[in-house]
Amino acid sequence: MSLLELRNVSVKRVIDQNARFLNKGVSLSVDRGEVVAIVGESGSGKTTLLRSIPQLLPFNAGMVTEGSIEFQGENILRMSQKRLQMLRQNTVRSIFQEPGIVFNPVSRISTQVGILIASFGNSGKQEFSDCLIELGMDKPDEVLRSYPHQMSVGMLQRISIALAVASHPALILADEPTSAIDAIHRSRALRLLANHSKIFGAALLLTTHDLCVARKYADVVIVMYGGRVIERSSSKEFFLRPRHPYSKILLANEHFDPGARRNLHFPSTIAETFAEGEVKMKGCDYWKRCSIAHDSCSENEPELLPVDENHEVRCPFSK
Repeated sequence: MSLLELRNVSVKRVIDQNARFLNKGVSLSVDRGEVVAIVGESGSGKTTLLRSIPQLLPFNAGMVTEGSIEFQGENILRMSQKRLQMLRQNTVRSIFQEPGIVFNPVSRISTQVGILIASFGNSGKQEFSDCLIELGMDKPDEVLRSYPHQMSVGMLQRISIALAVASHPALILADEPTSAIDAIHRSRALRLLANHSKIFGAALLLTTHDLCVARKYADVVIVMYGGRVIERSSSKEFFLRPRHPYSKILLANEHFDPGARRNLHFPSTIAETFAEGEVKMKGCDYWKRCSIAHDSCSENEPELLPVDENHEVRCPFSK
């Protein structure tokens, strides 16, 4: 049994009585000690998916309307609020792309993380300090005495990563965990997360715009587009032979430098799949932009089907 298994999870948002699916029938699994990278441009549904797993979607951001999210054999969608709180604190840790939303700017770091660190056990504070040092923050006590407003966003993100790793969770959900971290410390943070996964058998599910990150650290790569999984493969097979036309474009632009667009490696000409309020009726999400589209693509929604061992693609014409 996989540690985490999503089956046909759909997330719907309703604004002014207009329903819009953000994620549509997403299925994936993550095993212990496995690093799974979810890639895709902004608007593909990566963040929504990660926040839906521990039920941390903001009230106006949508809710899971279909499917199941099973963690260690238990359906998260059926958990009580008390059980969910225990899960988030002890077993599943989230690292948010905007760490500023986690910390109260008028309370010292030590005040906010003290109770959590104490719950890690006798060695909790030392492990947290060791993680901070490994992330390039050489004075942990000074960090704990500081207020969040005295820290840069990148420093707060490193603190969040240290908290996640020091708690030894079974699952870490990392949403662009290094997006605000400078290049010098970015590799340290990713290495710490990946090593923790391998050494302690934790599962790591991370989203990234940077295919270089997925290439170096991931065991499995999942490509999302328009709220759907359109390709899922072992990392080795994906980078050797991507199948979906969209995946091929992403990989061809792996080292693309878009200048002002921060930390993105995708063609700037590819826009979000749907404009706000636009409702897709039928057909493949990608067919309007696809170079190999057939007439049937505008009418028939393709299924995610195996094309090789450990490789699935949502395109009947992929080669």
